[in-house]
Amino acid sequence: MTNELKTYSHEHTYGDFNLQFDGTKKQDIDTASQATQEAKGIAEVQASFVIAKKFPRNENECYMKMIDSCKRASLAEQSMYCYPRGG
Repeated sequence: MTNELKTYSHEHTYGDFNLQFDGTKKQDIDTASQATQEAKGIAEVQASFVIAKKFPRNENECYMKMIDSCKRASLAEQSMYCYPRGG
């Protein structure tokens, strides 16, 4: 690899140094981007917890809905069931 000056539309690179036009290091921008992505991920998980607390699962209700659905002839005509035996 040679130490040639490479020019891109928004940054200059020379060797191991990578500077933006405003003088900030690209590493600082990448770190800020990572922090933003991390905060977004944390917010998504927290939102999932809030929704789960607000709308808890009711397993009995789900079971009864499934049993009622299985009683419909239209569902029975279209459905297929496979039970694997052995290993």
